[in-house]
Amino acid sequence: MNLLTGLWLSLQAAAAPADSVVGVVRAVLRAYPDTGSARSAGFVPLAVGRFTGGTPFQGIHWIHPRWFRSGAGGLSQPTFLLFAPVRGRLQLVGAAYSERIGAGADGPAGIGAAPAEWHRHQACFGVPGIGFLLADGLDDCDEMGGLPAPRQTAMVHVWSGPASPEGPFSHDNVALPFAALGLAVPAGSAEPVRPLAVALADSYGFRVPFVKRLDVSAARSPLQSDIARQRQAIARLVPDLRTAQAREDGAAYRALAARVTLHGDSLRALYGRLAPTPEYRHRLEAQYAQALGTHRHH
Repeated sequence: MNLLTGLWLSLQAAAAPADSVVGVVRAVLRAYPDTGSARSAGFVPLAVGRFTGGTPFQGIHWIHPRWFRSGAGGLSQPTFLLFAPVRGRLQLVGAAYSERIGAGADGPAGIGAAPAEWHRHQACFGVPGIGFLLADGLDDCDEMGGLPAPRQTAMVHVWSGPASPEGPFSHDNVALPFAALGLAVPAGSAEPVRPLAVALADSYGFRVPFVKRLDVSAARSPLQSDIARQRQAIARLVPDLRTAQAREDGAAYRALAARVTLHGDSLRALYGRLAPTPEYRHRLEAQYAQALGTHRHH
């Protein structure tokens, strides 16, 4: 993308409401229709230590290291691309913009002329019972007794599709697990469907960050056979959910969704048993609380 095109896109968004900002971002993202074009442009899958892969409501982050370090590239230079499975194929579903800020600095308050809530990530070292993690800002790192890096990252997501039920700049996109499996997002507030969505995502490998750690660190635990059975049980119910939606059979859908959610609850309990330390278990529960909407991200 040349300089004039990038300037035009930024000017278009500067005086535009949220829907126009999303339109500008969609135009930018046409340059990255797949992971191959993203890699050619300098993006690579983000890894936190040894741990990679996708989360239920954010997919997989691909980072542009140079743009991340330099910052201030405007809407024409997203720091991250967000990929997620949609009906079995990995697709670009959004972008993220970030700024490196001081530990005590105020972050941005919007994107373009549109108000948007940014969240923060703080590299946090030496956390008792855990080691290294990405905390939700400086205060979160301090509360866990870790040593923060000198700078933190402020970030905002822009969802280009599937649409997020919580808005185009929401931290999470609860629609992603449903899109991945060919299901429509249930109507109404996103919060009641979060437990169902988290369980569905677990069945195809997109899990909260500390569960992904357990997939690696506790791969040989005898509990893994129980975990596999719960994941398989969820996967077997997905075709029935699709059928119930297609027939507009609300009662059958609700009964099936309740069964999926119960399997998700069983998985959560099994992960707690796998946690190697009380501190790890506490962080795992905090991440579940965020995913289920009972605790807000910073």
